[in-house]
Amino acid sequence: MIKSDLQLERTRKRISELDEEISTLRQEMKGELLSFFLEPLETELKELRHQIHEYLCIKELPLSIAVEGHLQKPILLDNISPLLAQLRIAAKLTQAQLAERLNWKQSNVSRFENENYGSHTISKISEYTSALGVWLHLTPSMSEKPPRVRYNIEVSTTDYSLADQLFTAGTGIGRPSSILGYTSSGTAQTFGQVRIVATADKETQIIDAKTGSASNAFMTTN
Repeated sequence: MIKSDLQLERTRKRISELDEEISTLRQEMKGELLSFFLEPLETELKELRHQIHEYLCIKELPLSIAVEGHLQKPILLDNISPLLAQLRIAAKLTQAQLAERLNWKQSNVSRFENENYGSHTISKISEYTSALGVWLHLTPSMSEKPPRVRYNIEVSTTDYSLADQLFTAGTGIGRPSSILGYTSSGTAQTFGQVRIVATADKETQIIDAKTGSASNAFMTTN
């Protein structure tokens, strides 16, 4: 997981290295031998690109949109560290800046966000999230599988690229093929209120938008 701009640059550098390695392999090998060496590299490449997308998406969205949409996914309490880091990133704070708010050491924030750290207390988690202006709600379940959840996101915008980004963040399924006449190229009329509704298992995806001339509009996805 990428937690800082420094890690972002390191990840981008690693992606460049992987691209070069893959290109060289394609030139020097063929058949099953090529597949054998390519598979782990392509798996790593895919994961790193996903991490970059995740980091930039959370970092660029407004905190309220990130919390109400992209991060509105049930998790096990045992996996809370990555969520805490994502909330900090969405709040546009570095570990050092959050540490100053909390009157903690930066190293303590780093440890608190570490996936291998298992000594969180409820009081410290509350202290951490309160510094971000965020509340966590716990829901019991008889299953380890996350329950089905509905997302509701509302934002005012006339920027197609932002709407595209919001939809991706809210549903996790990528670019819509049309929004009120918009196409994937992003050229069409502007729009106002955008409401994204999606189930966590991605069975239903709807954008309901209002403009001066239109009331409701539905969209399809790629």
